[in-house]
Amino acid sequence: MRAIEGDRSPWSSLSASIPSREAEEFGVSWPAFVWTHQQILSKAPRQVGDPRVPDGERTPMGADAPIGDWTWRRAAPRRWEPTYTESGSVRKVVLHVHDPVGGDRIYRATDTYRAGSYEGRTRATVPCTGRGGILD
Repeated sequence: MRAIEGDRSPWSSLSASIPSREAEEFGVSWPAFVWTHQQILSKAPRQVGDPRVPDGERTPMGADAPIGDWTWRRAAPRRWEPTYTESGSVRKVVLHVHDPVGGDRIYRATDTYRAGSYEGRTRATVPCTGRGGILD
């Protein structure tokens, strides 16, 4: 990420979060590290059995609100769409990501950057898990 140059806008910080994840999987051959199976969410996941989810409906690949049998480990986020905040010289990007590989889960990734740099630090938490997934 040292080679990445942006215009220091919120959009460039958000955009830097994606290639940093793709760079981590470069050269890795095990499917669990494939970023392409993951989907950034902007809506809350839907629960199997919810009356608003038709019986038998499946989550299409790339869906914005995945369907699952979710078990919540912590409170659901109020905002699901990607967000950007800055405080002094610290910039943060928050993404909620559906990851079906190795077991269905949704994680919240908080990427923290210092002003003038796209080398970030990522902290991930898992607010909910589901049954199934790819290679489960």
